[in-house]
Amino acid sequence: QGLPVVTVTKIIDHSHLNADGMLSLSTLLKWMDITACLAAELHCRKMSVTISMDEVSFPAEEYGKVAVGQALLLRGQVNN
Repeated sequence: QGLPVVTVTKIIDHSHLNADGMLSLSTLLKWMDITACLAAELHCRKMSVTISMDEVSFPAEEYGKVAVGQALLLRGQVNN
């Protein structure tokens, strides 16, 4: 039996963008945290919280390339 995978879909709207019209990093990190928590809770069948993150990086050429109305898919899975 494989490890559970969680997929969260968010539709980008104007409230998700910063003053430069790019996706807000704080919004993206929040969504990533929620997705990771859902995966952890599904895996261990208990409430979970994020204690720390080792590293998060966004390729500069890819960051912010979203437009209002686009769907953003976030995938979370617990690793062995």
